[in-house]
Amino acid sequence: MNVRNQIKRFKKEIIVAVLFYVILHVLVLSPVCMLGVVPLAYYPKYEGSAPEPAITIVTAYFNLGRFRKGNEGNVFGPGLYQTWASVYRYMENPVILYTDSDDFADVFTKIRSSLPNRTRVIRIERDDLWAFKWVQRIREIYSDPSYPKFHPNTVVPEYSCAQHAKYSCVQDAILKDFVKTDYVMWLDVGYFRLITERKRHFLLSVPPHFDNRRMAVNQIHFRSLNESPNEIFRTNLVWVAGGLVLGQKELFLKFIKTYRSAVERYLDMGLSSTDQQVLFAMYTQKEKDILKPVQLQPYVWDVFGSCWYYLGYQCYKEL
Repeated sequence: MNVRNQIKRFKKEIIVAVLFYVILHVLVLSPVCMLGVVPLAYYPKYEGSAPEPAITIVTAYFNLGRFRKGNEGNVFGPGLYQTWASVYRYMENPVILYTDSDDFADVFTKIRSSLPNRTRVIRIERDDLWAFKWVQRIREIYSDPSYPKFHPNTVVPEYSCAQHAKYSCVQDAILKDFVKTDYVMWLDVGYFRLITERKRHFLLSVPPHFDNRRMAVNQIHFRSLNESPNEIFRTNLVWVAGGLVLGQKELFLKFIKTYRSAVERYLDMGLSSTDQQVLFAMYTQKEKDILKPVQLQPYVWDVFGSCWYYLGYQCYKEL
């Protein structure tokens, strides 16, 4: 009887220890991911004299009109993206914008008017980008009533194409020699939406402990990486965020080549969503053995604030 009691007590102690570890991990090792809060303890300053940017920023805006975002019924439209883009007025890095919207091209040109030598606005037709050539295949997948609906990821085919177009644009910028720096960063046009009112000039530089043999990304969830592509796409799972991807130019091209092959592979499986699901799937244990992508360097948030934007603020330096 005493032995049974000891076993029961031991089991309880194990359960308590596991719960304690989980709580410690959430509260200490991984601070709360609080949406809407800048993930910085303080705004860092750039140390040194006149900075020479090491990173060229590539961004894009494709006018998809107004569309529902998420389960809360939020609606995104052109005006919102123009507001978020106002932060680019204060970014000292070279910036290349791709857009299919004359209005947005005009607005962005005015936003960057004080940095004309570090700004290139490229008016482009969607059909000129390989990412939008998948639109019909994606539409057929989303038209299946049994395919899970996540707004707008698996509802608006053009939205999925716009997410893939990030890599079309980066590839175009590098191959046409628009990128003169060693490193190139894809950055969502609304990435710094949390500081539209701060209005301080800043520079994006390589983050701490950056490994230029890998692609830097922002990790937002802890995953086993044993998930299947079917599970990832059909349940809208995310491992790393797609809002910022940083790498050395030639490495970025290799990364894009594999990414494009991965999209084709998953479309052939009848799977489609955004780049975030593609990135997750292609780096799972089984898929990376097949696709053999370049290595990622996931950055995990270690401060209170929005984990979705952690990496960008690790690159952020005010002048």
